[in-house]
Amino acid sequence: ETLKRLDYGAYRSNSTYPDTDLGQGLRQAAFLGKADLGVEVVAIDTYGWDTHVAQGLNLGNLLDPLGKSLAAFRQDMKSRWGRTTVVVMTEFGRRIYENGGLGTDHGRGSCLFVMGGAVKGGKVYGRWPGLAPDEREGDDLKVTTDYREVLAELLKKRMGVSDPSEVFRGFAGRGLGLV
Repeated sequence: ETLKRLDYGAYRSNSTYPDTDLGQGLRQAAFLGKADLGVEVVAIDTYGWDTHVAQGLNLGNLLDPLGKSLAAFRQDMKSRWGRTTVVVMTEFGRRIYENGGLGTDHGRGSCLFVMGGAVKGGKVYGRWPGLAPDEREGDDLKVTTDYREVLAELLKKRMGVSDPSEVFRGFAGRGLGLV
């Protein structure tokens, strides 16, 4: 009933979002956050990142709107940015080597991005495993940071969850000092 009373059509953002699913999803997230409804988590899926073919061409077409969407969202949130945390992540990584289609296949090597008003940014939180054969897991980078470390810390410090092991079945995490 509350959502029906909101007028998204009349929402005037102070940002220009890309006309993509992600851009418009973040615009809607800003609208809901500014409506003071008590929204605590918004999840937005974006597609097309499974770059098995022509990765060099496709990746630029994906990264540009991602960056512009995140910048527009940050600007739109203004004074609420201090209470906002954004996590950009994928459910899989990429292989080290290019395949025959000029792309990469599913692998373990990946990264995630965290941004927001309380994030101690400007650095990489993790350890580079190296590319030497004895530093890899086959054709994959070794995983050096479990994504649950990041999310558990955010649950504790940003959302007040006292025991993240209830969310991650026995994994409480030590934290990385992100926030």
